[in-house]
Amino acid sequence: MWLPWVSSTKGVDDIVPFIKVAQKQYVSGEGFKEILMFQGNYAGFTGYYNVDLNIKSASIGYWLGEPYQNKGIMARALKVFIDYAFNKMGLNKMEILIAEENFKSRALPEKYGFKEEGIIRDAE
Repeated sequence: MWLPWVSSTKGVDDIVPFIKVAQKQYVSGEGFKEILMFQGNYAGFTGYYNVDLNIKSASIGYWLGEPYQNKGIMARALKVFIDYAFNKMGLNKMEILIAEENFKSRALPEKYGFKEEGIIRDAE
């Protein structure tokens, strides 16, 4: 499992803390999350965090449930988020943190021109 919170999220009550943090980020202007739906089902999310309009940068995070992978869902969602960040928000730097061995997830940003800049040791 690439993200430690995924295995402990079993029901609606488990996602409430995530929603509360997302709400605070949105209100403060530091982030925005979007739920991804596929055929009427919650499939995952993508969002901005660490948004800093002064230096025109942000990070993108994303997660997609296993049954929804390999359907092009995240590729389309990520393209929209990247385009919006650069063309509507006026950002000039985007960061995506991905587990080193998560090759599927790493392929997405590479598809859109992201370059690996380094490895953060002893991280999540």
